[in-house]
Amino acid sequence: MISQLAARSAFCNRTIPPKFASACRQRTRPVSSAVKPIELHYDKVIPPDGNATDRPLVILHGLFGTKRNFGSLSKAFAKDLGRPVYTLDLRNHGTSPHAEPHSYPAMATDVLRFFKMHHLSNVSLLGHSM
Repeated sequence: MISQLAARSAFCNRTIPPKFASACRQRTRPVSSAVKPIELHYDKVIPPDGNATDRPLVILHGLFGTKRNFGSLSKAFAKDLGRPVYTLDLRNHGTSPHAEPHSYPAMATDVLRFFKMHHLSNVSLLGHSM
């Protein structure tokens, strides 16, 4: 059982009843296997040496963003790092399909599907905001 001292609320300095605090700690996020992954639209920049497969960098935009937000940056990364760079339009953003649900687990499922479909491994992932 959680002691009342350990279950203090940081916001109002009141004690949370142990029964409630214990129940909250046991909650988990529901993850649905019913999420149907979608095909994400993307841009790909190949480094000048033509290396199209070694250690790709994948860039994810933030809320209300698109793959186009990183056009110049992806070209610079490809040139300076000598790595292929992919910029993705996430679910319900840019030119990618709009589909339900719009959730972080659904977007993560889409990105993992993208890796598999494009045979990407040893990926470096760069994200902004979300």
